[in-house]
Amino acid sequence: MPTKAQQFYENNTMTPKQVWTILLCLMVLICSGKLAHAAGSRDLYPQADESKFQAARANLEWRTNLYGNLLLRRTLLHVYAAAGEQILVGSSAVGQGSGDILIFNPGHVTGAIGAENIPATADYKVSAQAGKGAITTRAQELAGPRSADGTGNTSGYVPGVYSAPTTGIYSVVFYGTDGASSTNNGGIAGDIPLANSSNFTTAQSSSVAAWDITVRSSVSSTADTAGRVFSYYLALFAGQNGRSLYSTVYAATNDGYQYRVSLGGVDPNGFIIYSNQIGFFDSDGVSPLYHDVLGASGQVDSIEGGCSLAPPTYPIFFQPPASETLMALGIATAPTDPALSGLSFSGTAGGNSSKIGTGGTFSITANISALYDITISRDNVNFDPTLPANRRLRGICPAGTSTVTWNGKDNSGANFPVGTGYGVHASIHAGEYHFPLLDAENSTAGGPNVTLLNHANPGGSAHTIGYYDDRGYTASSGYNVTKNSVSASGTSTDVNQPLGGIGPPTTINADPLNGFDMSSSQRSYGQTGNNGNTNVPNTGSFGDTKGLDLWTYFPSAVAFSSLNVQGAPTLLLAKRITAVNGVNQTGFSDDPGTTDDNSPYWPSPAATYLRGSRAVSGIKPGDEVEYTIYFVNTNGPAQNITLSDVLPVGTLFEATTYGAASGIALASSSSSLPTTPTAFFTNAADADQGTYTASSTKVMVTLPSLPPATGAGAPAQSYGFIRFRVFVQ
Repeated sequence: MPTKAQQFYENNTMTPKQVWTILLCLMVLICSGKLAHAAGSRDLYPQADESKFQAARANLEWRTNLYGNLLLRRTLLHVYAAAGEQILVGSSAVGQGSGDILIFNPGHVTGAIGAENIPATADYKVSAQAGKGAITTRAQELAGPRSADGTGNTSGYVPGVYSAPTTGIYSVVFYGTDGASSTNNGGIAGDIPLANSSNFTTAQSSSVAAWDITVRSSVSSTADTAGRVFSYYLALFAGQNGRSLYSTVYAATNDGYQYRVSLGGVDPNGFIIYSNQIGFFDSDGVSPLYHDVLGASGQVDSIEGGCSLAPPTYPIFFQPPASETLMALGIATAPTDPALSGLSFSGTAGGNSSKIGTGGTFSITANISALYDITISRDNVNFDPTLPANRRLRGICPAGTSTVTWNGKDNSGANFPVGTGYGVHASIHAGEYHFPLLDAENSTAGGPNVTLLNHANPGGSAHTIGYYDDRGYTASSGYNVTKNSVSASGTSTDVNQPLGGIGPPTTINADPLNGFDMSSSQRSYGQTGNNGNTNVPNTGSFGDTKGLDLWTYFPSAVAFSSLNVQGAPTLLLAKRITAVNGVNQTGFSDDPGTTDDNSPYWPSPAATYLRGSRAVSGIKPGDEVEYTIYFVNTNGPAQNITLSDVLPVGTLFEATTYGAASGIALASSSSSLPTTPTAFFTNAADADQGTYTASSTKVMVTLPSLPPATGAGAPAQSYGFIRFRVFVQ
């Protein structure tokens, strides 16, 4: 069943194309150490950040154009309020041009995330309350709103006030000074102290420099209720490059894991912050990619290899989310530890055995809906899931028992070879959270930095483990996504090499089993200096024209299993004359034209188990010749194999060699190696295994089941022979 967060809109799911060209997507971090206040620009740009090198703010956008012609370039905010609580709002655009703030009651805004239907008439407009809702100084931004009745926190701004008529989630729109319909960038200042007067003029255009949403319990209260405000994505505008951002947001997954993420000085222009459970899709449009995507342009509007972006799915908060907000969204307020059980494999050869190149089905049982991660190790020692010789299977499984199909191939696309006891490791990921960065040229300090807030690692240490993979790869479509692949499949030699661009990370991928410490600078990339001009982006830097994925999760304990791969049945045959006129031919006669009769799987000695002559001289009309066709299965199990042999020209089948109407013998034993026949068949096409067809002079014997030999004559039933006699005419 969908969560309430998923039901918040009539349809809040998006196709990957609806987020096609987001210019920067990531989650953000904090640690100001101050008490939480209202949610707004003062949370994103605290006073402590003012002294950081090139620290800047990015304005909140509301405009009509799109990212990639698919995702509306606007920020729709939401706030949870109980009936009778006061929603206080303000912005630096109110009172300038067409700047305004609109509030919509629960359920009035519908539609998919990024393309919501905004009603023509709002339930509240700040412009209807004269003299209210304007933030005119940095001091007012930091102080927050006065009380709704104006008596408390008098150093704050005079807020617009909306008394919540019902309990639920309200939607809030901040118009820039251009109003509801604009495509203008404006000439924003981007300074955190708001010292530039343009922060409070129509220069803001389609954006808002300072903004605030506060929830309080009554008209006289000055106590802010924190953790109520969120959005599914933030459309932001820095105005130019050379403006580093250190903003902070919090994230909550549907299964109750909460993260804190810091931008750490990222330098974008127009961009979006969002997150999800998947990151990017592989070319099948379903499987998680766990790699970067490569775009044909800086907008990442055409992604190589048929890969695509997964849409925003998780809410972004500006403070640690309040439990009442999470409950209203149907999100767990505490995490559930993941547990995987019942790992088993059912192969095409029966049991846990698979015929080569055919694979089979894994069965897993998960206690929660999560992403599964299964690795088959070639040597049962190294379980690195990215090794070409191993095989990794990943996807989303529901709570309960589900199945995962394996096609029998390794990561390189080759068949897993014949062998026994291949080790299988499997786990599920709780709280999986991806922070995609699109067209983010540089991150020389190694951000973003992510911390799991409400679940420690075993032993109590903070969970800051994350993963990335900045190498070239082969998509499921077979397309090589590499540094050379722009509108054409790259070369296989560049797979697993850095994906191209100036300044790739020194460590090009995180340890696939143990991850890396996201509080470190391990993933620093790109270059500094902006080509000597802080207003010019670093064209060609590693993050340019790419979507870089960063993800984290809390894993379950590893479950273990094993599987076998059997080869396709390979039957070796050796035909010999074993008697003439009742006199046995002894010894072994090697055929120099083939090595089949030299296979180590034949029983030894050959003079006993491949007894006979390849040719006998002096045979004349009227002689009786006995033919024996030896067989051994040297590969996978065989079922319903038919051996047939056409009589030599000038010979006549002896129909009564082994009794009336019985001229065919079979030697096969499950307990010992046969040297004489163990069964005799009639010549007719009846219920037994043997048939002789006079019209085609063909002897045929069917073998219902033939196991593969594991050594010389072992097991016994893998070896045997058929025998018949002819008269020479």
